[in-house]
Amino acid sequence: MNPSVSVIFQTYLILISFYSFMKKNKNAKMFLKFSDEISEEFKTRLETIVDEIIGAKNHGYEPPYIEFPGLRHDKFIKLHIIFYG
Repeated sequence: MNPSVSVIFQTYLILISFYSFMKKNKNAKMFLKFSDEISEEFKTRLETIVDEIIGAKNHGYEPPYIEFPGLRHDKFIKLHIIFYG
């Protein structure tokens, strides 16, 4: 396996594990800010999570604040309102 693919896959598994942890620990408030150096694949995965958070009518957990380069401004604002609202 290509080392960069392995790192992306491992990082994705960590993100999925974290997201699962966050949903189970309903009082945990998380602020995640990612650097400019994350891959496009990872940005896509983060955006999927952001879309799920924004689209949910009832979260049942404290939604995280997620910030990363390339996140559309309208999604950033909606996530900000959910997190701080």
